[in-house]
Amino acid sequence: MSATQPTTKSLALPEALNPDRPRPSGSTGATPSQSQTQTAGSQATPTPTATALALKKNGELTLKEIPVAADALKHRFQRARTLIKTTLPDLDRGVADQEVEIKALEARIARQHDTLAQLREVGARLAVVQGEGEGDKMEE
Repeated sequence: MSATQPTTKSLALPEALNPDRPRPSGSTGATPSQSQTQTAGSQATPTPTATALALKKNGELTLKEIPVAADALKHRFQRARTLIKTTLPDLDRGVADQEVEIKALEARIARQHDTLAQLREVGARLAVVQGEGEGDKMEE
């Protein structure tokens, strides 16, 4: 190495920011191995980038590769924010609003339980009446 060339220092990338680490897919129940197979099967043959090659060699990024990796992470975070906003539209609701909704739903469930109990009673009475009526018909 000559004295005019600056040395490039390698920095270790934290495991949470590793681009080769499996990411959760759209389905919430997917395990990392499932998401890897889903993404691997849905893409054509991936071409390894310089960043991926550098990570495969020793798991570290050089100073020149950091901007490329940072851009990829920025885009991934941007997509995640968009997904959160579109799939969870009521995310900004407060706890008080949610508690009001929970109480309303619990009241609705209680009404449904009462209705089911009344229907069971009516059904039992009808079964008794029909049982008596059928017995009379058979005797005739």
